[in-house]
Amino acid sequence: MENVNTYKRLQYSPFDWLIILVGIFCILAGAYLFNNVSFMSSDFRETETFGYVSTGAGTRKLGNSLQWFDVDKKSELYYGDVIFANENKDIEIELKEDKDSKFIVPVDSMVKISRAGDEFNLDVSRGSVLINSNKKISKINIKDKRGRVRKLDLSKGAKLKITSKKSNVVVEAISGKASLVDNTQKEKLEVGKGKLLLVGRKKSEVVNKINIIATKSYDPLFENKIRLMPKFKDISKVEISPSENFTQIKTYPVKNGLIDLDFLRYGKYFLRLEKEGDYDSFVVAEKIDISIDAQTKESYYSGEKLRVAWNSLPQLSYEVEVVTENDSVKKIINSNKIDYKVEKAGPVEFIVKDLKYGRIAKKEILLNVSNRFNIMGLKEASSLTDRNRVFELKNPNRLSYNIELLNENGQKIIQEKSKKEAFQFKKLTPQKYTLNLYSADKKEKLYTQDFLIQGEILNRGTPKNVYSAAKKLSTEIKWLSTRKIDKQKYTLKLFEKGKTDPFFEKQLSENRYFYATSTEKNIEWQVVPESSELVAASKKYSLSLKRPGFKDVVAPKIILKYLEKGNCHQFTIPKLRYGKFYDVYIYSSRTKVNGKWKLMYRKRLNQNKDCIDSKGEGKYFYRYRVENIWGKTSKFSPVGEIYFPISPLDEF
Repeated sequence: MENVNTYKRLQYSPFDWLIILVGIFCILAGAYLFNNVSFMSSDFRETETFGYVSTGAGTRKLGNSLQWFDVDKKSELYYGDVIFANENKDIEIELKEDKDSKFIVPVDSMVKISRAGDEFNLDVSRGSVLINSNKKISKINIKDKRGRVRKLDLSKGAKLKITSKKSNVVVEAISGKASLVDNTQKEKLEVGKGKLLLVGRKKSEVVNKINIIATKSYDPLFENKIRLMPKFKDISKVEISPSENFTQIKTYPVKNGLIDLDFLRYGKYFLRLEKEGDYDSFVVAEKIDISIDAQTKESYYSGEKLRVAWNSLPQLSYEVEVVTENDSVKKIINSNKIDYKVEKAGPVEFIVKDLKYGRIAKKEILLNVSNRFNIMGLKEASSLTDRNRVFELKNPNRLSYNIELLNENGQKIIQEKSKKEAFQFKKLTPQKYTLNLYSADKKEKLYTQDFLIQGEILNRGTPKNVYSAAKKLSTEIKWLSTRKIDKQKYTLKLFEKGKTDPFFEKQLSENRYFYATSTEKNIEWQVVPESSELVAASKKYSLSLKRPGFKDVVAPKIILKYLEKGNCHQFTIPKLRYGKFYDVYIYSSRTKVNGKWKLMYRKRLNQNKDCIDSKGEGKYFYRYRVENIWGKTSKFSPVGEIYFPISPLDEF
């Protein structure tokens, strides 16, 4: 009996089975969310930086935020940031905790970078992202087109390119290897050089990378055709773009597997056979010989760097030899410039050799070295009216100096000791200044420079469009000067729009003038001060002198009102500004009958109302037009309704 009771207790009701099934569903849903929580959890780390921009420029925003921020060199980046390379430059990102590894966001690409634990999450929504890893980055999480998290294992030092396509995410191993454990296929997919990993919505697979172009680099000095691989010789056209995302596309014809290069400038290009299809890349070299350029100057300080550059052909290596009086050093580099550290005076020769084609360029420079400051003086201002100025010098040894600024009355307005290589003067008032630089003990004047902050002539509220009810159109032109000068005189110049020679000039001792004309016109005005050295001429300001036109003439419903004084009924139509005469027509029907209006009343009024002896009753119709004080007549109004009283004594 006890066993029977135990068996009965194990029998579950339908409600018990429902509770069990709901519990199993919650466990499965929790496991799925746990697998994807890595991308959600990163949104709470917006205050934690993961790296900074080492080269390039673009914009960034946090997650689903609508606010974008500009980023350029040295800008910090945060977990959860969406990074967009929209400034025609690749963005190279140096990682905070792993400076040997980098992320590169190519031009016109967009990627969200977040983190789960010690792993980076990369969500490429547009274009691609490149990963240059070292031994510290061994795992990367990516999102597929269904929003699921996929985990990639990286070999040591692997370089990957992850590209977002319309139907899948493509993983390419530029060097090293990467592997994906597919959640549905339960098999490990590995991609290496020459292979592509296609991460699809339902199925993932590894395929061979298609090479479309036979030769990837072309120097127009020796070649002028792009040659496709033999299996594509029957292709009739291809699409070529300077962007890997194919944002600027041109279609070019193909003849016998060859494409003419004459229409392409030097640089890197991408070629594809069809939209969303496989693509390849190639480089066109510049059609010029090597020539060295160095921005030299009279004197250098010890330790200063001299930039030596030459016109570069893409993807080429160079042997650079630096020859001094006592030494010769050779170096192989892959760029088109070097920074030479100046140490002592004397001749230095730079010899650059193109290792592919053997082209050679030479340049000798005679260096003069000083151990003092390298003073460059005031940085060039945007204009003489610029009230902010910057004084610059090279001070690698951090020597102290004294700087002072005198106004035009000889008063010291700034006196300071500094070691800075740039000193800023902000919001200076318009006048003449003298800048002096002294040694730390003030015994030696190292430098002096006079400069001027010009005053400005500014518009002081002159309207852009004015008119008058009188026969002449007039306006008051007003201005002010940011520098006060006793008995200052001005010349006011008026120009026809777009003309350089004035049609009107007048010398004035006041900063205002009333100008009147009987002709409508669009003009420009400019004020030139007599003391033009101290105060700059104003810019040209626009001024429109036009009589007003007519607004739309409306016809509201009108009910005549009885006036006992005149024993008549008065109607009032809308009053128009500058209206002089009102032509009013009243009809018995809304439309023409047999091509003619059935006219009941017609009169030209010198005001917008009239009192008439009512002979009709009920509803009639009216329209009117207006002539303004300048003799211009408006269009007729729409047909409106006008009601006559049934009895002469009726009031509404």
